Amino acid sequence: MDILKIRTYKFEELGKEAKEQAIEEYRENHEVKLEWWNDMVKDELEEKGFTDIALYYSLGYCQGDVLCFSAFIDLEKFLRKHKLYSKYKGLVDKVGYFIKKETHHYAHVNTCETYWEEQDGLTNKEIDKAIELCNAIEEIRIKLCKKYEGDGYKEIEHQQSEEYIEEQFRLGEYTFTKWGSRCVHLW
Repeated sequence: MDILKIRTYKFEELGKEAKEQAIEEYRENHEVKLEWWNDMVKDELEEKGFTDIALYYSLGYCQGDVLCFSAFIDLEKFLRKHKLYSKYKGLVDKVGYFIKKETHHYAHVNTCETYWEEQDGLTNKEIDKAIELCNAIEEIRIKLCKKYEGDGYKEIEHQQSEEYIEEQFRLGEYTFTKWGSRCVHLW
């Protein structure tokens, strides 16, 4: 049996080319983690009056990559949060709203749509108000989808940044060969 000894280095001890190599290997071998971001988006949507949220996204910088969500709407909470309560309070116990994903292949803003259901008999004026509110909810939904899509891309860029990767090297006490390849110690 041969024993092989290899000198290892902390990231800070590497030369410029070795640091670049270490960062590039990290980017190639580590998947971006969006679980916490997914939970944060759902929490924010719940605060805005959405319930039973299903979040759909594909953020790989490809055509068709975007974000959408389906949900039910807690109408009173939604109206209060979006400062629409005084205008539509008469619909709270009479109409239910939900967002439904229409297609299953893509996850962009146009694959979901807002719908409403009558819970109680509505007058023609109330039907007009219900349709008006449905359109307002749809506008809010679209803005939120675009906002969270942008936030998702920012998080991906953050996790691929040199600063983030270098922090992971320090926190994980990574060691490297002098060429920048990661060394894994087997004890």
